[in-house]
Amino acid sequence: MFQRAAQRAALRPSLGRRHLITGKPLHIVVGLSGTKYGDLAIKAAVEYSRDVDKITGIYIPPTLPREAPAMVQEDFAKYRDTKTKEVLQRAAKLSEEVLKNSGSKASFAIKEIAGTASRKVALVQACFDLDADLLVLGSKGLMAELSEATGTSGPAKADVSSTPHYAMHNAPCPVLVVKP
Repeated sequence: MFQRAAQRAALRPSLGRRHLITGKPLHIVVGLSGTKYGDLAIKAAVEYSRDVDKITGIYIPPTLPREAPAMVQEDFAKYRDTKTKEVLQRAAKLSEEVLKNSGSKASFAIKEIAGTASRKVALVQACFDLDADLLVLGSKGLMAELSEATGTSGPAKADVSSTPHYAMHNAPCPVLVVKP
């Protein structure tokens, strides 16, 4: 059965890495979190990039409510800036390494979207704006990784956190949720 499918696929004319319907270059968007789950999402995006021209990693830094005290906001701003730099460097290094090892011809760009109140809404909006053909996310994010590290309950117990869940229902493209 699998041999027949492979034979049929070999007979189909190649579209030269273009979208089947629109004919435009394919584009994968991957959510960056700076966690092991985010790293798995980058690896999965590269694995699926055989017929893709472009992969864009999206990082949306966390924000605090405006009502937070000024001292808390200053400390949080330092944390946010440090974490953003760390996540972007980690994603750039990992994507370069994985792309080189995979032999993929796709380019990997990283985009930071700052100043948004809802990270999951901003991620889905980025898929609309970038005209994504696939969104790849880790099944959990930073809060789940912190819960696992400290042994507390919460997001670590859920199979899928709220951001991938929201994206599955609202993204304009298929969503691949990568689970370890």
